[in-house]
Amino acid sequence: MGAVSVLWLADTCDAVGRGWRPWSTAHKVVVVVACILALIPGVAVVVPAGWRWLVRRGSRLALLCGSAIVALLLTEGVFWVRFGGDMPYPFEIHLRPQSTQTVFHPDLAIIPGVSATARFTVNRAGVRGRELPEGSGVYRILCLGGSTTECLYLDDTKAWPRLLEQNLSRPQPERPVWVGNGGVSGLASVDHLRFLLRSTWLQRVDAVVLQTGVNDLTQALNGINDRMDGEVEPRWARSRLFRSVLWLATSAFNRRGVKEDHNAAWHTEARARRQRARIVDTSPALEQGLGAYEHNVRALVDLCRSRHVRAILLSQPLLWHQDLPPEGRARLWFGWLRSGEYVSVERLREAILRYNDVTRRVCAAEGAEFVDLAFMDGNLDYFYDDCHLTETGAARVASTVAEVIRNPRK
Repeated sequence: MGAVSVLWLADTCDAVGRGWRPWSTAHKVVVVVACILALIPGVAVVVPAGWRWLVRRGSRLALLCGSAIVALLLTEGVFWVRFGGDMPYPFEIHLRPQSTQTVFHPDLAIIPGVSATARFTVNRAGVRGRELPEGSGVYRILCLGGSTTECLYLDDTKAWPRLLEQNLSRPQPERPVWVGNGGVSGLASVDHLRFLLRSTWLQRVDAVVLQTGVNDLTQALNGINDRMDGEVEPRWARSRLFRSVLWLATSAFNRRGVKEDHNAAWHTEARARRQRARIVDTSPALEQGLGAYEHNVRALVDLCRSRHVRAILLSQPLLWHQDLPPEGRARLWFGWLRSGEYVSVERLREAILRYNDVTRRVCAAEGAEFVDLAFMDGNLDYFYDDCHLTETGAARVASTVAEVIRNPRK
Protein backbone atom coordinates (compact mmCIF):
# COMPACT_ATOMS: atom_id res chain seq x y z
CA MET A 1 0.00 0.00 0.00
CA GLY A 2 2.91 2.33 0.76
CA ALA A 3 4.28 1.84 -2.76
CA VAL A 4 0.85 2.50 -4.27
CA SER A 5 0.50 5.67 -2.18
CA VAL A 6 3.92 6.88 -3.30
CA LEU A 7 2.96 6.33 -6.95
CA TRP A 8 -0.32 8.14 -6.26
CA LEU A 9 1.56 11.11 -4.82
CA ALA A 10 4.07 11.11 -7.69
CA ASP A 11 1.15 11.28 -10.15
CA THR A 12 -0.28 14.21 -8.15
CA CYS A 13 3.02 16.07 -8.01
CA ASP A 14 3.46 15.66 -11.76
CA ALA A 15 0.02 17.20 -12.34
CA VAL A 16 0.74 20.07 -9.94
CA GLY A 17 3.91 20.78 -11.88
CA ARG A 18 1.75 21.11 -15.02
CA GLY A 19 -0.55 23.65 -13.34
CA TRP A 20 -3.24 21.48 -11.74
CA ARG A 21 -4.60 22.29 -8.27
CA PRO A 22 -7.00 20.24 -6.11
CA TRP A 23 -10.12 22.32 -6.80
CA SER A 24 -12.63 20.38 -4.67
CA THR A 25 -12.77 18.98 -1.15
CA ALA A 26 -12.84 15.47 -2.62
CA HIS A 27 -9.54 16.08 -4.44
CA LYS A 28 -7.95 17.40 -1.25
CA VAL A 29 -9.18 14.45 0.83
CA VAL A 30 -7.67 11.97 -1.63
CA VAL A 31 -4.30 13.76 -1.52
CA VAL A 32 -4.28 13.85 2.31
CA VAL A 33 -5.21 10.16 2.58
CA ALA A 34 -2.47 9.22 0.11
CA CYS A 35 0.07 11.17 2.20
CA ILE A 36 -1.00 9.38 5.38
CA LEU A 37 -0.87 5.94 3.76
CA ALA A 38 2.57 6.69 2.32
CA LEU A 39 3.88 7.63 5.80
CA ILE A 40 2.51 4.62 7.68
CA PRO A 41 5.11 2.06 6.46
CA GLY A 42 7.96 4.45 7.17
CA VAL A 43 6.74 5.13 10.70
CA ALA A 44 6.23 1.42 11.30
CA VAL A 45 9.83 0.67 10.31
CA VAL A 46 11.32 3.44 12.46
CA VAL A 47 9.23 2.81 15.60
CA PRO A 48 10.08 -0.58 17.23
CA ALA A 49 6.54 -1.25 18.37
CA GLY A 50 5.28 -0.45 14.91
CA TRP A 51 7.77 -2.81 13.33
CA ARG A 52 6.70 -5.67 15.62
CA TRP A 53 3.06 -5.00 14.82
CA LEU A 54 3.85 -4.95 11.10
CA VAL A 55 5.68 -8.30 11.34
CA ARG A 56 2.74 -9.92 13.18
CA ARG A 57 -0.01 -8.44 11.00
CA GLY A 58 1.85 -7.92 7.74
CA SER A 59 0.29 -10.81 5.86
CA ARG A 60 -3.24 -9.82 6.84
CA LEU A 61 -2.57 -6.18 6.03
CA ALA A 62 -1.15 -7.13 2.63
CA LEU A 63 -4.22 -9.27 1.90
CA LEU A 64 -6.54 -6.44 2.95
CA CYS A 65 -4.71 -3.87 0.84
CA GLY A 66 -4.51 -6.19 -2.14
CA SER A 67 -8.22 -6.94 -1.92
CA ALA A 68 -9.03 -3.23 -1.71
CA ILE A 69 -6.90 -2.48 -4.78
CA VAL A 70 -8.50 -5.31 -6.76
CA ALA A 71 -11.99 -4.13 -5.74
CA LEU A 72 -11.21 -0.56 -6.82
CA LEU A 73 -9.82 -1.73 -10.16
CA LEU A 74 -12.86 -3.92 -10.79
CA THR A 75 -15.21 -1.05 -9.92
CA GLU A 76 -13.29 1.24 -12.25
CA GLY A 77 -13.61 -1.36 -14.99
CA VAL A 78 -17.37 -1.58 -14.48
CA PHE A 79 -17.66 2.21 -14.78
CA TRP A 80 -15.58 2.20 -17.96
CA VAL A 81 -17.85 -0.44 -19.49
CA ARG A 82 -20.96 1.45 -18.37
CA PHE A 83 -19.91 5.02 -19.25
CA GLY A 84 -16.93 4.67 -21.60
CA GLY A 85 -15.45 8.09 -22.39
CA ASP A 86 -18.62 9.97 -21.43
CA MET A 87 -18.43 9.84 -17.64
CA PRO A 88 -19.42 13.37 -16.63
CA TYR A 89 -18.11 15.82 -14.15
CA PRO A 90 -20.75 17.08 -11.73
CA PHE A 91 -22.50 19.32 -14.24
CA GLU A 92 -25.19 20.11 -11.62
CA ILE A 93 -22.91 22.81 -10.22
CA HIS A 94 -24.95 25.41 -12.14
CA LEU A 95 -28.33 23.98 -11.13
CA ARG A 96 -30.33 24.29 -7.92
CA PRO A 97 -33.10 22.32 -6.19
CA GLN A 98 -36.10 22.37 -8.48
CA SER A 99 -39.20 24.47 -7.77
CA THR A 100 -37.89 26.18 -4.62
CA GLN A 101 -38.03 29.71 -3.27
CA THR A 102 -35.83 31.51 -0.74
CA VAL A 103 -36.65 34.94 0.67
CA PHE A 104 -33.89 37.34 1.75
CA HIS A 105 -34.19 40.46 3.88
CA PRO A 106 -30.90 42.29 3.29
CA ASP A 107 -29.87 44.97 5.77
CA LEU A 108 -29.98 48.13 3.64
CA ALA A 109 -27.31 49.74 5.80
CA ILE A 110 -24.95 46.96 4.70
CA ILE A 111 -26.26 46.36 1.18
CA PRO A 112 -27.30 49.75 -0.26
CA GLY A 113 -29.26 50.06 -3.48
CA VAL A 114 -31.46 46.96 -3.09
CA SER A 115 -34.97 46.31 -1.79
CA ALA A 116 -35.75 45.18 1.75
CA THR A 117 -37.20 41.89 0.50
CA ALA A 118 -35.74 39.70 -2.24
CA ARG A 119 -37.32 36.49 -3.52
CA PHE A 120 -35.05 33.90 -5.11
CA THR A 121 -37.18 31.48 -7.12
CA VAL A 122 -35.89 28.37 -8.92
CA ASN A 123 -37.96 26.70 -11.64
CA ARG A 124 -38.37 23.01 -12.48
CA ALA A 125 -35.30 23.13 -14.73
CA GLY A 126 -33.11 24.11 -11.76
CA VAL A 127 -32.33 27.70 -12.81
CA ARG A 128 -33.64 31.02 -11.55
CA GLY A 129 -36.44 32.34 -13.72
CA ARG A 130 -39.78 31.46 -15.26
CA GLU A 131 -40.51 27.91 -16.24
CA LEU A 132 -38.72 26.89 -19.42
CA PRO A 133 -41.39 27.07 -22.17
CA GLU A 134 -42.09 24.16 -24.46
CA GLY A 135 -42.14 24.35 -28.24
CA SER A 136 -39.82 25.78 -30.88
CA GLY A 137 -41.33 29.24 -31.17
CA VAL A 138 -39.53 30.72 -28.15
CA TYR A 139 -36.08 32.34 -28.24
CA ARG A 140 -34.31 30.85 -25.21
CA ILE A 141 -31.29 32.46 -23.52
CA LEU A 142 -29.26 31.01 -20.65
CA CYS A 143 -27.14 33.39 -18.55
CA LEU A 144 -24.10 31.83 -16.87
CA GLY A 145 -21.63 33.33 -14.44
CA GLY A 146 -20.81 33.64 -10.77
CA SER A 147 -22.48 35.74 -8.12
CA THR A 148 -22.57 38.84 -10.35
CA THR A 149 -24.98 36.94 -12.60
CA GLU A 150 -26.74 35.22 -9.72
CA CYS A 151 -27.79 38.58 -8.16
CA LEU A 152 -28.53 36.86 -4.87
CA TYR A 153 -29.78 39.86 -2.88
CA LEU A 154 -31.87 41.25 -5.73
CA ASP A 155 -35.49 40.19 -6.08
CA ASP A 156 -36.42 37.88 -8.95
CA THR A 157 -37.87 40.87 -10.81
CA LYS A 158 -34.73 43.00 -10.29
CA ALA A 159 -31.94 40.57 -11.25
CA TRP A 160 -30.41 41.54 -14.60
CA PRO A 161 -31.26 38.27 -16.42
CA ARG A 162 -34.97 38.78 -15.64
CA LEU A 163 -34.71 42.46 -16.65
CA LEU A 164 -33.01 41.32 -19.85
CA GLU A 165 -36.02 39.14 -20.59
CA GLN A 166 -38.35 42.07 -19.97
CA ASN A 167 -36.26 44.37 -22.18
CA LEU A 168 -36.27 41.91 -25.05
CA SER A 169 -40.03 41.46 -24.71
CA ARG A 170 -40.70 45.19 -25.29
CA PRO A 171 -41.96 45.96 -27.82
CA GLN A 172 -43.57 42.64 -28.72
CA PRO A 173 -40.80 40.62 -30.45
CA GLU A 174 -41.27 38.34 -33.43
CA ARG A 175 -40.60 35.42 -31.09
CA PRO A 176 -41.37 35.22 -27.35
CA VAL A 177 -38.22 35.39 -25.23
CA TRP A 178 -37.23 33.32 -22.21
CA VAL A 179 -34.12 34.07 -20.12
CA GLY A 180 -32.86 31.71 -17.42
CA ASN A 181 -30.35 32.66 -14.72
CA GLY A 182 -27.74 29.94 -14.14
CA GLY A 183 -25.37 32.12 -12.13
CA VAL A 184 -23.90 30.50 -9.00
CA SER A 185 -21.63 32.22 -6.51
CA GLY A 186 -17.93 31.36 -6.77
CA LEU A 187 -18.00 29.59 -10.13
CA ALA A 188 -15.29 30.45 -12.67
CA SER A 189 -14.76 29.92 -16.39
CA VAL A 190 -13.70 26.28 -16.01
CA ASP A 191 -16.96 25.52 -14.17
CA HIS A 192 -19.05 27.11 -16.94
CA LEU A 193 -17.18 25.03 -19.50
CA ARG A 194 -17.63 21.80 -17.57
CA PHE A 195 -21.33 22.52 -17.21
CA LEU A 196 -21.94 23.20 -20.89
CA LEU A 197 -19.82 20.25 -22.00
CA ARG A 198 -21.58 17.71 -19.80
CA SER A 199 -25.17 18.99 -19.64
CA THR A 200 -27.84 19.14 -22.33
CA TRP A 201 -28.47 22.88 -22.07
CA LEU A 202 -26.84 23.75 -25.38
CA GLN A 203 -29.51 21.61 -27.01
CA ARG A 204 -32.24 23.61 -25.26
CA VAL A 205 -31.23 27.24 -25.81
CA ASP A 206 -30.55 29.60 -28.70
CA ALA A 207 -28.01 31.81 -26.94
CA VAL A 208 -25.67 31.81 -23.95
CA VAL A 209 -24.81 35.06 -22.17
CA LEU A 210 -21.65 34.63 -20.14
CA GLN A 211 -20.23 36.97 -17.50
CA THR A 212 -16.96 35.78 -16.05
CA GLY A 213 -13.57 37.04 -14.91
CA VAL A 214 -13.59 38.13 -11.29
CA ASN A 215 -13.70 34.59 -9.83
CA ASP A 216 -10.90 33.50 -12.16
CA LEU A 217 -8.86 36.47 -10.94
CA THR A 218 -9.61 35.72 -7.29
CA GLN A 219 -8.46 32.14 -7.76
CA ALA A 220 -5.33 33.20 -9.66
CA LEU A 221 -4.36 35.56 -6.84
CA ASN A 222 -4.20 32.47 -4.64
CA GLY A 223 -2.42 30.16 -7.07
CA ILE A 224 -5.46 28.31 -8.47
CA ASN A 225 -5.36 28.30 -12.27
CA ASP A 226 -7.78 25.59 -13.34
CA ARG A 227 -8.40 24.82 -16.98
CA MET A 228 -10.66 22.28 -18.62
CA ASP A 229 -7.95 19.99 -19.85
CA GLY A 230 -8.08 16.37 -18.77
CA GLU A 231 -4.40 15.85 -19.52
CA VAL A 232 -3.48 18.36 -16.78
CA GLU A 233 -5.29 16.37 -14.09
CA PRO A 234 -3.58 13.48 -12.27
CA ARG A 235 -4.56 10.09 -13.60
CA TRP A 236 -6.52 9.14 -10.49
CA ALA A 237 -8.67 12.30 -10.87
CA ARG A 238 -9.60 11.16 -14.39
CA SER A 239 -10.84 7.79 -13.14
CA ARG A 240 -14.53 7.01 -13.59
CA LEU A 241 -14.81 5.90 -9.97
CA PHE A 242 -13.48 9.17 -8.60
CA ARG A 243 -15.68 11.25 -10.91
CA SER A 244 -18.71 9.26 -9.75
CA VAL A 245 -17.92 10.06 -6.12
CA LEU A 246 -17.37 13.70 -7.02
CA TRP A 247 -20.66 13.79 -8.94
CA LEU A 248 -22.60 12.37 -5.97
CA ALA A 249 -20.92 14.70 -3.46
CA THR A 250 -21.57 17.78 -5.57
CA SER A 251 -25.18 16.79 -6.17
CA ALA A 252 -25.73 16.36 -2.43
CA PHE A 253 -24.14 19.74 -1.75
CA ASN A 254 -26.31 21.49 -4.33
CA ARG A 255 -29.49 19.96 -2.91
CA ARG A 256 -28.96 22.15 0.15
CA GLY A 257 -30.05 25.11 -1.94
CA VAL A 258 -28.99 28.74 -1.80
CA LYS A 259 -26.03 29.48 0.50
CA GLU A 260 -25.89 32.89 2.19
CA ASP A 261 -27.21 34.51 5.34
CA HIS A 262 -30.59 36.09 4.86
CA ASN A 263 -29.70 39.65 5.81
CA ALA A 264 -26.17 39.83 4.29
CA ALA A 265 -24.61 40.61 7.68
CA TRP A 266 -21.50 38.62 6.75
CA HIS A 267 -20.46 41.55 4.54
CA THR A 268 -19.65 43.54 7.69
CA GLU A 269 -17.00 41.07 8.87
CA ALA A 270 -15.67 40.52 5.34
CA ARG A 271 -15.13 44.25 4.91
CA ALA A 272 -13.60 44.52 8.37
CA ARG A 273 -11.06 41.81 7.53
CA ARG A 274 -9.86 43.79 4.54
CA GLN A 275 -9.69 47.02 6.55
CA ARG A 276 -7.67 45.34 9.32
CA ALA A 277 -5.26 43.64 6.92
CA ARG A 278 -2.06 44.92 5.37
CA ILE A 279 -2.76 46.27 1.88
CA VAL A 280 -0.04 45.47 -0.65
CA ASP A 281 0.49 47.44 -3.85
CA THR A 282 1.58 44.39 -5.84
CA SER A 283 -0.21 41.24 -6.96
CA PRO A 284 1.09 37.72 -7.62
CA ALA A 285 2.08 36.81 -11.16
CA LEU A 286 -1.05 36.27 -13.23
CA GLU A 287 0.39 34.89 -16.47
CA GLN A 288 -0.55 31.28 -15.74
CA GLY A 289 -4.02 32.30 -14.59
CA LEU A 290 -4.58 34.45 -17.66
CA GLY A 291 -3.45 31.59 -19.88
CA ALA A 292 -5.89 29.18 -18.24
CA TYR A 293 -8.66 31.77 -18.49
CA GLU A 294 -8.04 32.35 -22.20
CA HIS A 295 -8.03 28.60 -22.81
CA ASN A 296 -11.39 28.21 -21.05
CA VAL A 297 -13.07 31.22 -22.69
CA ARG A 298 -11.91 30.18 -26.16
CA ALA A 299 -13.19 26.65 -25.52
CA LEU A 300 -16.54 28.06 -24.37
CA VAL A 301 -16.93 30.10 -27.56
CA ASP A 302 -15.85 27.18 -29.76
CA LEU A 303 -18.29 24.87 -27.97
CA CYS A 304 -21.23 27.23 -28.48
CA ARG A 305 -20.33 27.65 -32.15
CA SER A 306 -20.11 23.90 -32.67
CA ARG A 307 -23.64 23.52 -31.25
CA HIS A 308 -24.97 26.48 -33.30
CA VAL A 309 -25.66 28.50 -30.15
CA ARG A 310 -25.04 32.25 -30.09
CA ALA A 311 -22.34 33.24 -27.57
CA ILE A 312 -22.44 36.70 -25.98
CA LEU A 313 -19.68 37.51 -23.49
CA LEU A 314 -19.74 40.42 -21.04
CA SER A 315 -16.81 42.26 -19.54
CA GLN A 316 -16.64 42.20 -15.74
CA PRO A 317 -17.66 45.63 -14.38
CA LEU A 318 -16.45 46.49 -10.88
CA LEU A 319 -16.35 49.19 -8.28
CA TRP A 320 -12.55 49.08 -8.37
CA HIS A 321 -11.20 52.40 -9.59
CA GLN A 322 -8.11 54.45 -8.80
CA ASP A 323 -10.32 57.46 -7.94
CA LEU A 324 -12.69 55.53 -5.69
CA PRO A 325 -13.65 57.72 -2.70
CA PRO A 326 -13.41 56.51 0.93
CA GLU A 327 -17.13 55.64 0.94
CA GLY A 328 -16.54 53.26 -1.94
CA ARG A 329 -13.39 51.75 -0.46
CA ALA A 330 -15.32 50.99 2.72
CA ARG A 331 -17.60 48.67 0.69
CA LEU A 332 -14.74 46.47 -0.57
CA TRP A 333 -13.85 43.00 0.71
CA PHE A 334 -12.20 41.25 -2.28
CA GLY A 335 -8.47 40.93 -2.97
CA TRP A 336 -7.42 38.47 -0.28
CA LEU A 337 -4.18 36.51 -0.48
CA ARG A 338 -3.10 33.32 1.24
CA SER A 339 -0.67 35.37 3.30
CA GLY A 340 -3.56 37.24 4.93
CA GLU A 341 -2.70 40.42 3.03
CA TYR A 342 -5.00 42.15 0.56
CA VAL A 343 -4.22 43.61 -2.85
CA SER A 344 -4.75 47.34 -3.31
CA VAL A 345 -7.68 48.65 -5.34
CA GLU A 346 -5.32 50.05 -7.97
CA ARG A 347 -3.61 46.71 -8.58
CA LEU A 348 -6.93 44.84 -8.55
CA ARG A 349 -8.22 47.16 -11.23
CA GLU A 350 -5.14 46.60 -13.38
CA ALA A 351 -5.59 42.84 -12.98
CA ILE A 352 -9.27 42.69 -13.91
CA LEU A 353 -8.62 44.88 -16.95
CA ARG A 354 -6.21 42.20 -18.15
CA TYR A 355 -8.91 39.55 -17.77
CA ASN A 356 -11.45 41.72 -19.57
CA ASP A 357 -8.93 42.27 -22.34
CA VAL A 358 -8.56 38.50 -22.76
CA THR A 359 -12.35 38.19 -23.12
CA ARG A 360 -12.38 41.00 -25.68
CA ARG A 361 -9.51 39.50 -27.72
CA VAL A 362 -11.01 36.01 -27.76
CA CYS A 363 -14.36 37.38 -28.94
CA ALA A 364 -12.64 39.36 -31.69
CA ALA A 365 -10.61 36.37 -32.82
CA GLU A 366 -13.48 33.87 -32.69
CA GLY A 367 -16.25 36.11 -33.98
CA ALA A 368 -18.27 36.08 -30.76
CA GLU A 369 -20.16 39.10 -29.47
CA PHE A 370 -18.58 41.15 -26.69
CA VAL A 371 -20.47 43.58 -24.44
CA ASP A 372 -18.17 46.15 -22.83
CA LEU A 373 -19.54 47.27 -19.46
CA ALA A 374 -16.46 49.32 -18.51
CA PHE A 375 -18.58 52.48 -18.41
CA MET A 376 -20.01 51.19 -15.11
CA ASP A 377 -16.66 50.91 -13.31
CA GLY A 378 -16.24 52.89 -10.11
CA ASN A 379 -19.85 54.09 -9.95
CA LEU A 380 -21.27 53.80 -6.41
CA ASP A 381 -24.81 53.77 -7.78
CA TYR A 382 -24.15 50.50 -9.60
CA PHE A 383 -22.40 48.36 -6.93
CA TYR A 384 -23.01 47.65 -3.26
CA ASP A 385 -19.55 46.07 -2.91
CA ASP A 386 -16.61 45.16 -5.17
CA CYS A 387 -18.63 43.70 -8.03
CA HIS A 388 -22.20 42.90 -6.97
CA LEU A 389 -24.90 44.97 -8.56
CA THR A 390 -27.51 47.24 -7.06
CA GLU A 391 -30.92 47.38 -8.68
CA THR A 392 -29.73 50.38 -10.71
CA GLY A 393 -26.61 48.50 -11.84
CA ALA A 394 -28.60 45.42 -12.81
CA ALA A 395 -30.94 47.58 -14.91
CA ARG A 396 -27.97 49.09 -16.79
CA VAL A 397 -26.48 45.67 -17.51
CA ALA A 398 -29.83 44.37 -18.78
CA SER A 399 -30.50 47.32 -21.09
CA THR A 400 -26.96 47.23 -22.51
CA VAL A 401 -27.03 43.48 -23.20
CA ALA A 402 -30.54 43.72 -24.69
CA GLU A 403 -29.33 46.33 -27.17
CA VAL A 404 -26.56 44.00 -28.38
CA ILE A 405 -28.93 41.03 -28.69
CA ARG A 406 -31.38 43.11 -30.74
CA ASN A 407 -28.62 44.51 -32.95
CA PRO A 408 -25.93 41.84 -33.45
CA ARG A 409 -22.45 43.26 -33.96
CA LYS A 410 -20.63 41.80 -36.90
